[in-house]
Amino acid sequence: MANRKSKIEKTSLDHISSVPFFIQIAETMKRRILSGQYDPGKQLFTGEELEKEFQTSNITIRKALDKLKNDGFVERRRGLGTTVSRIEETPLTFELGRSFKKLKESIQKLNTQVKVLEITTTRSSEYVQNFLSMDSEQDIWRMKRLRIFNGLPVSFNTYYTDPTSCNKISKADAEKDDILHTIEQAKKIRFHKVNQTLRSVAADLDISSALEIPYGAPVFFNETTYHPASGKALLLSQNYFRGDMFIFRTSSLL
Repeated sequence: MANRKSKIEKTSLDHISSVPFFIQIAETMKRRILSGQYDPGKQLFTGEELEKEFQTSNITIRKALDKLKNDGFVERRRGLGTTVSRIEETPLTFELGRSFKKLKESIQKLNTQVKVLEITTTRSSEYVQNFLSMDSEQDIWRMKRLRIFNGLPVSFNTYYTDPTSCNKISKADAEKDDILHTIEQAKKIRFHKVNQTLRSVAADLDISSALEIPYGAPVFFNETTYHPASGKALLLSQNYFRGDMFIFRTSSLL
């Protein structure tokens, strides 16, 4: 596969976006590397060529290349220029199907760690109140967690429920993989049904900060309500997954 163009084509930067130019360039180069436009071990364009393509300064290009190097996408050696690293993609795969148990088991098989960011009781928004059929004056129990893979935050999860009994859940309990079982034990109930939605959204400042991704980067957003046999939703989870780290896979009979 050819690694260089015979003619430098200009690529316009987004001057309206709040994302710095060097990050826009670095993310563009990452996509090119992952899509196979640049061969591993081959020399990348020179700084001068990249300046011409992106119509920006040498300082901006150097910052973009530094980010690519720090993220493991390129190697920079004196006298040899910048070469493309061999990237071994390890996407995290979730199995989606009619059984929530299958999805739950696929998550638990991942070699990830959980970090609790917050456990608190606070005023709930109208949005959450509607999901959980709560009174407007009623407080809500909220927990925020990160799931970490190879030292990298890959999902950001927020759970909401009635504070009854959940105030007994400690940080150590909340860092267990099977948080649903922990909540079931605290509430002395058993969830029988889940309702889920999955869509793609752009990371806002909170999500980009938590997942260490650029503002506006695409993420998978999963919203789930958990229901006991009585039918009323007692738990709401909002989960953001890095778009560059996850594959959601399903199969069904025709």
